[in-house]
Amino acid sequence: MSRKLSGKEIKESLNWPENVDEVSRIYYEVVVPDWRQFLKPHSISLPALTIGKDGGREYTNHGLHLVLFGSNQGRGVHHRAPVGFAKKFGLNDRPNQQPRHLKYDGFNLLTGGNSCGILPHDVSYPCGAVRRKGEKNHPEYNVLVNLTSFSPSFKKNKRGIVKGAGALDAEAWEEIQEMWDYICAYCRREDLSQTLDRGHINPTLSLTKNNVVPLCRPCNNFQGDNFSWKISNGTLRIGEIHNPEFLAKIASQSVIEQALGIPR
Repeated sequence: MSRKLSGKEIKESLNWPENVDEVSRIYYEVVVPDWRQFLKPHSISLPALTIGKDGGREYTNHGLHLVLFGSNQGRGVHHRAPVGFAKKFGLNDRPNQQPRHLKYDGFNLLTGGNSCGILPHDVSYPCGAVRRKGEKNHPEYNVLVNLTSFSPSFKKNKRGIVKGAGALDAEAWEEIQEMWDYICAYCRREDLSQTLDRGHINPTLSLTKNNVVPLCRPCNNFQGDNFSWKISNGTLRIGEIHNPEFLAKIASQSVIEQALGIPR
């Protein structure tokens, strides 16, 4: 039997670095050595911990996510934890980059949602649920298996990383934007000052030319890992819900559109 956890309980269930010194120590003494020895030889890139020039540096989402997961290898990390951890270190105003991108980049991260990975060992989750080796990961949790092996879905070619048959190159992305009139595929609002994001149709799958739509930043952030889009008669609509908590908050399509300020 599983139960819903409060933010405090989620934090207390994890090894949660409390200050910048702890964050730096874990990144440079835990994450970097394992990456250099085990993952770098397989062409897996390491996200930077900070960006910017001296005196004006700030943390990156993926760098902080690796610190949190690196502190809790093999354990269930609730999907809300990475967002809270990033906010603690000043990223509350930054676009929410989802931890799933670490998996796409090659890290052995089992995500939740609809496409849960298979557990290589038993995991007891803070909510009280237990999943055994060989079973699917809990849909509300991410698990970094370790930092010594790469994701089974990660593939390479002679040049390094392979994007696959549906590779999303610059030409393909340009064609897709043109198909949607160079505006957000969902809200259809024209804002020439805003660059369109490469949004996943299904956030549990890799970004390819068959799994991408142009989205404005608010619509892309709103989707997150919560749901997949569906295309019906040339119109983008909300499809399958992946996050039960999101479903509980949103009662209808019209409520979603009202929240986003989408004219219909």
